[in-house]
Amino acid sequence: MWTVHAPGFQHSFGALMLLLTSFTLALVLSAEAQTESLLYTFADASEGGNPPAGVIFGPDGNLYGVGREGGDLNCPLTLGDGCGVVFQLMRSADGSWSENVIYAFTGGTDGALPTSPLVSDKAGNLYGTTYVGGTHFNCSGYACGTIFELSPASSGTWNFTVLHDFDGADGAFNIGGLILDGAGNLYGATFEGGTGNCHLYLHCGTVFRLSPTSSGQWTETVLHDFAGGPDGGQAEGTLALDSSGNLYGTTLFGGLRPLQLFQLRNCLRTIAKLRWLMDTHGDPQLHRNR
Repeated sequence: MWTVHAPGFQHSFGALMLLLTSFTLALVLSAEAQTESLLYTFADASEGGNPPAGVIFGPDGNLYGVGREGGDLNCPLTLGDGCGVVFQLMRSADGSWSENVIYAFTGGTDGALPTSPLVSDKAGNLYGTTYVGGTHFNCSGYACGTIFELSPASSGTWNFTVLHDFDGADGAFNIGGLILDGAGNLYGATFEGGTGNCHLYLHCGTVFRLSPTSSGQWTETVLHDFAGGPDGGQAEGTLALDSSGNLYGTTLFGGLRPLQLFQLRNCLRTIAKLRWLMDTHGDPQLHRNR
Protein backbone atom coordinates (compact mmCIF):
# COMPACT_ATOMS: atom_id res chain seq x y z
CA MET A 1 0.00 0.00 0.00
CA TRP A 2 1.26 3.46 -0.87
CA THR A 3 0.09 6.77 0.61
CA VAL A 4 0.86 10.37 -0.36
CA HIS A 5 2.00 13.05 2.05
CA ALA A 6 2.50 16.70 0.96
CA PRO A 7 4.48 18.73 3.52
CA GLY A 8 4.47 21.96 1.46
CA PHE A 9 8.22 22.18 0.95
CA GLN A 10 9.54 24.89 -1.42
CA HIS A 11 12.75 24.66 -3.42
CA SER A 12 14.67 26.71 -5.99
CA PHE A 13 15.96 25.24 -9.24
CA GLY A 14 19.33 25.48 -10.92
CA ALA A 15 20.27 24.67 -14.50
CA LEU A 16 22.08 21.90 -16.33
CA MET A 17 23.98 22.43 -19.57
CA LEU A 18 24.15 19.48 -21.95
CA LEU A 19 26.92 19.44 -24.55
CA LEU A 20 24.97 17.65 -27.27
CA THR A 21 23.92 18.89 -30.69
CA SER A 22 21.78 17.08 -33.23
CA PHE A 23 24.70 15.24 -34.81
CA THR A 24 27.67 15.83 -32.55
CA LEU A 25 28.93 14.40 -29.28
CA ALA A 26 31.22 16.53 -27.13
CA LEU A 27 32.97 16.03 -23.82
CA VAL A 28 34.29 18.51 -21.26
CA LEU A 29 37.80 17.22 -20.52
CA SER A 30 38.81 19.81 -17.96
CA ALA A 31 36.26 21.07 -15.47
CA GLU A 32 38.53 23.94 -14.39
CA ALA A 33 39.46 25.19 -17.85
CA GLN A 34 36.10 24.25 -19.43
CA THR A 35 37.91 22.79 -22.42
CA GLU A 36 35.72 21.05 -24.98
CA SER A 37 36.93 18.36 -27.36
CA LEU A 38 34.97 16.91 -30.24
CA LEU A 39 34.77 13.14 -29.89
CA TYR A 40 32.61 12.08 -32.79
CA THR A 41 30.29 13.43 -35.46
CA PHE A 42 27.55 11.20 -36.82
CA ALA A 43 28.39 10.63 -40.47
CA ASP A 44 24.87 9.94 -41.72
CA ALA A 45 21.38 8.98 -40.56
CA SER A 46 22.24 5.27 -40.39
CA GLU A 47 24.49 6.02 -37.40
CA GLY A 48 21.71 7.82 -35.52
CA GLY A 49 20.76 11.42 -34.97
CA ASN A 50 19.35 13.91 -32.46
CA PRO A 51 20.77 12.27 -29.31
CA PRO A 52 18.46 13.68 -26.61
CA ALA A 53 19.71 12.13 -23.42
CA GLY A 54 23.48 12.30 -23.06
CA VAL A 55 25.82 9.34 -22.76
CA ILE A 56 26.94 6.98 -20.01
CA PHE A 57 30.13 5.03 -19.40
CA GLY A 58 29.77 1.26 -19.40
CA PRO A 59 31.97 -0.94 -17.19
CA ASP A 60 34.06 -1.63 -20.31
CA GLY A 61 35.05 2.04 -20.52
CA ASN A 62 33.03 2.70 -23.67
CA LEU A 63 30.36 5.38 -24.01
CA TYR A 64 26.74 4.45 -24.70
CA GLY A 65 23.74 6.51 -25.72
CA VAL A 66 20.64 6.71 -27.86
CA GLY A 67 19.72 8.61 -30.99
CA ARG A 68 16.05 9.52 -31.07
CA GLU A 69 16.15 9.34 -34.86
CA GLY A 70 18.25 7.61 -37.51
CA GLY A 71 18.91 3.95 -38.04
CA ASP A 72 16.14 2.23 -40.00
CA LEU A 73 14.84 4.95 -42.34
CA ASN A 74 11.86 2.75 -43.26
CA CYS A 75 10.42 3.32 -39.81
CA PRO A 76 6.60 3.32 -40.08
CA LEU A 77 6.26 5.93 -37.34
CA THR A 78 8.38 8.74 -38.82
CA LEU A 79 8.63 10.46 -42.18
CA GLY A 80 11.97 9.04 -43.24
CA ASP A 81 13.77 10.08 -40.05
CA GLY A 82 14.25 6.56 -38.69
CA CYS A 83 13.07 4.90 -35.50
CA GLY A 84 16.22 5.60 -33.47
CA VAL A 85 19.31 3.68 -32.39
CA VAL A 86 21.40 2.66 -29.41
CA PHE A 87 25.06 3.40 -30.08
CA GLN A 88 28.46 2.63 -28.62
CA LEU A 89 31.52 4.90 -28.79
CA MET A 90 34.87 3.10 -28.45
CA ARG A 91 38.19 4.80 -27.80
CA SER A 92 41.19 3.65 -29.87
CA ALA A 93 44.80 3.53 -28.72
CA ASP A 94 45.52 6.79 -30.57
CA GLY A 95 42.78 8.57 -28.62
CA SER A 96 40.24 8.71 -31.45
CA TRP A 97 36.69 7.43 -31.07
CA SER A 98 34.63 5.22 -33.38
CA GLU A 99 30.91 4.53 -33.31
CA ASN A 100 29.06 1.23 -33.47
CA VAL A 101 25.27 1.00 -33.72
CA ILE A 102 24.42 -1.87 -31.40
CA TYR A 103 20.69 -1.72 -32.09
CA ALA A 104 18.42 0.02 -34.60
CA PHE A 105 14.75 0.16 -33.68
CA THR A 106 12.14 -0.98 -36.21
CA GLY A 107 9.05 0.76 -34.82
CA GLY A 108 7.27 -2.53 -34.17
CA THR A 109 7.09 -4.54 -30.97
CA ASP A 110 10.61 -3.39 -30.07
CA GLY A 111 9.57 0.27 -29.85
CA ALA A 112 10.76 3.50 -31.44
CA LEU A 113 12.08 6.98 -30.62
CA PRO A 114 14.27 6.28 -27.58
CA THR A 115 14.26 9.55 -25.66
CA SER A 116 15.57 8.72 -22.19
CA PRO A 117 19.14 8.09 -20.99
CA LEU A 118 20.43 4.55 -20.65
CA VAL A 119 21.47 2.89 -17.40
CA SER A 120 24.02 0.07 -17.07
CA ASP A 121 24.46 -2.66 -14.49
CA LYS A 122 27.80 -4.08 -13.32
CA ALA A 123 27.66 -6.83 -15.94
CA GLY A 124 27.46 -4.26 -18.73
CA ASN A 125 23.79 -4.83 -19.58
CA LEU A 126 22.08 -1.67 -20.82
CA TYR A 127 18.50 -0.69 -19.97
CA GLY A 128 16.37 1.97 -21.59
CA THR A 129 12.93 2.97 -22.79
CA THR A 130 11.21 3.98 -26.01
CA TYR A 131 8.65 6.75 -26.29
CA VAL A 132 6.30 4.74 -28.54
CA GLY A 133 6.04 1.24 -29.96
CA GLY A 134 5.15 -2.14 -28.56
CA THR A 135 1.95 -4.12 -28.89
CA HIS A 136 -0.68 -2.08 -26.99
CA PHE A 137 -2.18 0.59 -29.26
CA ASN A 138 -4.07 2.27 -26.44
CA CYS A 139 -2.32 5.63 -26.47
CA SER A 140 -3.91 8.10 -28.89
CA GLY A 141 -3.65 5.55 -31.68
CA TYR A 142 -0.01 4.72 -30.94
CA ALA A 143 1.55 1.87 -29.03
CA CYS A 144 2.51 3.15 -25.58
CA GLY A 145 6.24 2.43 -25.45
CA THR A 146 8.60 -0.24 -24.17
CA ILE A 147 11.36 -0.95 -21.67
CA PHE A 148 14.29 -2.84 -23.19
CA GLU A 149 17.56 -4.53 -22.29
CA LEU A 150 20.69 -4.91 -24.41
CA SER A 151 23.10 -7.62 -23.21
CA PRO A 152 26.64 -8.02 -24.57
CA ALA A 153 27.48 -11.41 -26.04
CA SER A 154 30.93 -13.04 -26.13
CA SER A 155 31.01 -12.65 -29.93
CA GLY A 156 30.90 -8.87 -29.60
CA THR A 157 27.25 -8.67 -30.66
CA TRP A 158 24.35 -7.53 -28.46
CA ASN A 159 21.13 -9.32 -27.57
CA PHE A 160 17.99 -7.16 -27.50
CA THR A 161 15.04 -8.03 -25.21
CA VAL A 162 11.80 -6.20 -24.51
CA LEU A 163 11.34 -6.38 -20.74
CA HIS A 164 8.00 -4.59 -20.59
CA ASP A 165 5.39 -3.28 -22.99
CA PHE A 166 3.33 -0.38 -21.59
CA ASP A 167 -0.43 -0.73 -22.07
CA GLY A 168 -1.51 2.78 -21.12
CA ALA A 169 -3.06 1.85 -17.78
CA ASP A 170 0.39 1.23 -16.29
CA GLY A 171 2.06 4.19 -18.03
CA ALA A 172 2.78 5.60 -21.47
CA PHE A 173 5.22 7.79 -23.41
CA ASN A 174 8.21 7.48 -21.10
CA ILE A 175 10.66 10.42 -21.31
CA GLY A 176 12.78 10.09 -18.16
CA GLY A 177 15.43 7.42 -17.73
CA LEU A 178 15.47 4.30 -15.59
CA ILE A 179 17.44 3.77 -12.39
CA LEU A 180 18.65 0.54 -10.78
CA ASP A 181 18.68 -0.38 -7.09
CA GLY A 182 21.01 -2.85 -5.41
CA ALA A 183 18.57 -5.72 -5.90
CA GLY A 184 18.41 -5.21 -9.65
CA ASN A 185 14.98 -3.55 -9.73
CA LEU A 186 14.35 -0.83 -12.29
CA TYR A 187 12.39 2.33 -11.41
CA GLY A 188 10.96 5.03 -13.64
CA ALA A 189 8.15 7.51 -14.18
CA THR A 190 6.04 8.02 -17.30
CA PHE A 191 4.79 11.28 -18.76
CA GLU A 192 1.32 9.93 -19.52
CA GLY A 193 -0.77 6.85 -18.86
CA GLY A 194 -2.46 5.67 -15.69
CA THR A 195 -5.96 6.79 -14.75
CA GLY A 196 -5.58 10.43 -13.60
CA ASN A 197 -7.24 13.21 -15.59
CA CYS A 198 -4.74 15.79 -16.89
CA HIS A 199 -6.61 18.11 -19.25
CA LEU A 200 -6.51 16.85 -22.83
CA TYR A 201 -3.60 14.50 -22.33
CA LEU A 202 -3.58 10.77 -22.00
CA HIS A 203 -3.84 10.75 -18.20
CA CYS A 204 -1.22 11.98 -15.76
CA GLY A 205 1.50 9.34 -15.71
CA THR A 206 2.71 6.77 -13.24
CA VAL A 207 5.70 5.80 -11.12
CA PHE A 208 6.62 2.16 -11.65
CA ARG A 209 9.00 -0.57 -10.57
CA LEU A 210 10.17 -3.42 -12.80
CA SER A 211 11.47 -6.45 -10.90
CA PRO A 212 13.30 -9.51 -12.24
CA THR A 213 11.94 -12.94 -11.32
CA SER A 214 13.67 -16.29 -10.92
CA SER A 215 12.20 -17.42 -14.26
CA GLY A 216 13.98 -14.63 -16.11
CA GLN A 217 10.81 -12.62 -16.67
CA TRP A 218 10.18 -9.12 -15.32
CA THR A 219 7.15 -7.98 -13.33
CA GLU A 220 5.90 -4.39 -13.33
CA THR A 221 4.30 -2.74 -10.30
CA VAL A 222 2.67 0.70 -10.45
CA LEU A 223 3.83 2.47 -7.29
CA HIS A 224 1.81 5.61 -7.87
CA ASP A 225 -0.82 6.73 -10.37
CA PHE A 226 -0.75 10.52 -10.61
CA ALA A 227 -4.14 12.22 -10.27
CA GLY A 228 -3.07 15.61 -11.59
CA GLY A 229 -4.02 17.43 -8.40
CA PRO A 230 -1.91 18.02 -5.28
CA ASP A 231 0.18 14.96 -6.12
CA GLY A 232 1.21 16.36 -9.51
CA GLY A 233 1.21 14.86 -12.94
CA GLN A 234 3.23 14.23 -16.10
CA ALA A 235 6.73 13.32 -14.95
CA GLU A 236 9.52 14.06 -17.43
CA GLY A 237 12.80 13.49 -15.61
CA THR A 238 14.82 10.56 -14.34
CA LEU A 239 14.30 9.54 -10.73
CA ALA A 240 17.10 9.71 -8.15
CA LEU A 241 17.67 7.06 -5.49
CA ASP A 242 19.37 7.68 -2.14
CA SER A 243 21.14 5.17 0.10
CA SER A 244 17.96 4.58 2.14
CA GLY A 245 15.88 3.60 -0.88
CA ASN A 246 14.07 6.93 -1.26
CA LEU A 247 13.17 8.10 -4.76
CA TYR A 248 13.12 11.72 -5.91
CA GLY A 249 11.76 13.28 -9.09
CA THR A 250 9.71 16.04 -10.70
CA THR A 251 6.33 16.55 -12.32
CA LEU A 252 5.49 19.11 -14.97
CA PHE A 253 2.07 20.01 -13.54
CA GLY A 254 0.06 19.83 -10.34
CA GLY A 255 0.63 20.67 -6.71
CA LEU A 256 -0.82 23.12 -4.24
CA ARG A 257 1.71 25.81 -5.18
CA PRO A 258 4.75 26.16 -7.45
CA LEU A 259 7.81 24.14 -6.46
CA GLN A 260 6.14 21.86 -3.95
CA LEU A 261 7.63 18.69 -2.53
CA PHE A 262 5.49 15.67 -1.74
CA GLN A 263 6.27 12.23 -0.46
CA LEU A 264 4.87 8.85 -1.46
CA ARG A 265 5.44 6.39 1.36
CA ASN A 266 5.25 2.63 1.15
CA CYS A 267 3.50 1.57 4.33
CA LEU A 268 4.78 -1.97 3.97
CA ARG A 269 8.44 -0.97 3.69
CA THR A 270 9.55 1.96 5.79
CA ILE A 271 12.62 2.60 3.65
CA ALA A 272 10.60 2.96 0.45
CA LYS A 273 9.19 6.42 -0.09
CA LEU A 274 8.94 8.66 -3.05
CA ARG A 275 9.48 12.42 -3.00
CA TRP A 276 8.70 14.63 -5.93
CA LEU A 277 9.53 18.26 -6.63
CA MET A 278 6.54 19.59 -8.47
CA ASP A 279 6.52 22.52 -10.88
CA THR A 280 3.20 23.90 -12.07
CA HIS A 281 4.89 25.94 -14.84
CA GLY A 282 6.01 24.65 -18.22
CA ASP A 283 4.87 23.89 -21.72
CA PRO A 284 3.01 20.58 -22.01
CA GLN A 285 3.71 20.51 -25.74
CA LEU A 286 7.47 20.17 -25.24
CA HIS A 287 7.40 16.38 -25.29
CA ARG A 288 5.49 16.36 -28.57
CA ASN A 289 8.35 18.03 -30.40
CA ARG A 290 11.32 16.05 -29.15
